[in-house]
Amino acid sequence: MAITPAGRSLVPKAASALNAEVFSSPGFGAEDLANLTGILTRFRRQAGDFSGAGE
Repeated sequence: MAITPAGRSLVPKAASALNAEVFSSPGFGAEDLANLTGILTRFRRQAGDFSGAGE
């Protein structure tokens, strides 16, 4: 499976739409967002997505 050139050209538009319409106001309180961020950070670090101590 691969992303087609047409799909690649849609990425910037799709990312902008997601950021504006979904991620800018996810409906979580500050404490929930902090908890979620911590969980996802640990998950990504364990997956090897971060290489440095400050990431």
